Amino acid sequence: EDRCIVAIEVNGEAKKFFTNSEEMKNILAQVKEMPDGFPFETTIKTETFGKGRTKYVFT
Repeated sequence: EDRCIVAIEVNGEAKKFFTNSEEMKNILAQVKEMPDGFPFETTIKTETFGKGRTKYVFT
């Protein structure tokens, strides 16, 4: 699969999650191409769609 693993920090605690979101993967690919792109700081929000499904997006 083409999933990405994303390392995050929540309230000072290191965590990680896998994503197969095309939107997130495209953003991560763009950041990867930038000099000094990683690590970067952002906020991840949740959006609810469909029948109670949750989507995570960079802000």
